[in-house]
Amino acid sequence: MPFSVNASGGVSLVSRDDNDAKIIKIALADGDNDNAYQQDITLGTEHVYQLGDSRFRSRITAKLKQIFRGFQAEKRFKLLAGTIEWEDEEADSGEQVLKFRYVNLESDEAKDFQQSFKGV
Repeated sequence: MPFSVNASGGVSLVSRDDNDAKIIKIALADGDNDNAYQQDITLGTEHVYQLGDSRFRSRITAKLKQIFRGFQAEKRFKLLAGTIEWEDEEADSGEQVLKFRYVNLESDEAKDFQQSFKGV
């Protein structure tokens, strides 16, 4: 059963869906940390500067596929082919939304995921 720290510092149980989304969001983070062993497991920081560039979005997509190959090897999640989409959040906002579907390999349930990225 997954758990997290609640607002008062105690332990609270987390639903499987919330925990799955948290794991994926961590993998899609910028990876800015001092741990030398975890520098290449996230998207990196470059995406915030080049988000509007379609070539860079394709690199993010390739990195996403690499991340999910690792998840699949761990028997956690499988990225569903052909489900990755990019959308502009609002005109001139600089935000782009990454959407895709994945399968939780433990429960065999397909889930939708989306995350907004804001460039600078």
